[in-house]
Amino acid sequence: MSDIAANSRPDDSTESPPTAPSFSSTKATAAEAQRETSVLLSALEQSARQAAQNWGTILSANERLTTNIEGAYRISIKESMEYAAQLTEMARTNFLAASELVSALTAAKSPSEVVTAAAEHARKQLELVVEQNRKLWRIGQRVASAAAASVEPNPTKSVSKI
Repeated sequence: MSDIAANSRPDDSTESPPTAPSFSSTKATAAEAQRETSVLLSALEQSARQAAQNWGTILSANERLTTNIEGAYRISIKESMEYAAQLTEMARTNFLAASELVSALTAAKSPSEVVTAAAEHARKQLELVVEQNRKLWRIGQRVASAAAASVEPNPTKSVSKI
């Protein structure tokens, strides 16, 4: 057993102590580390400048887009109010025409007068509906044109450079 114990113990005499780096190699390593740090700092500064520039571009595009949307909404609201007013006026006109038809039908004394009153009302209503549709069509075109004119052609064009 003594042979096994003697052979299993490490031999401390063969290990050499760690050597300290020479002073000149430490200077070279420090200079390299300083150069690498300088390069990294330069790259970080450049990345930060680019990020700030990109952020400014995004904010600018966002402001233009917001302005375009607000303008389109403002125009749409104004024109929609006009459209609603026109619809209300048309409903009033159609109600009055229907009231006149009822009066004419109740005043009719013969079936021929009923047919004549109904035919006259139908002719007037057809002309009225055609004119009303023209007005609504013009207002709709004006709404679409005004909304399209208020929008910048390509507000996100500068964002694509990022």
